[in-house]
Amino acid sequence: MSEGQEGGVEKDYNNRNLTLEKRGINMAKKEERFEVIFRDGSQLKDEGVRQILVDKETGVNYLCWKSGYGASITPLLDSEGKVIVTK
Repeated sequence: MSEGQEGGVEKDYNNRNLTLEKRGINMAKKEERFEVIFRDGSQLKDEGVRQILVDKETGVNYLCWKSGYGASITPLLDSEGKVIVTK
């Protein structure tokens, strides 16, 4: 096995698996599908952070709540129980 290879998988100087890039997978690419339109709270407090996210592709609004090691996400509903969609 040549230098730069480990277990038959080629590695670069950062020890990344080069086969991911060869398959067209860019691990550094950041997905910009969701936009945060409201944020309240703090990770330093027990109540955590509450955010309202909007899916840029569908317009669906989501409530996201993060506290400690836990997180929850759910579609935001109006008073009639219908999903809120922002156009």
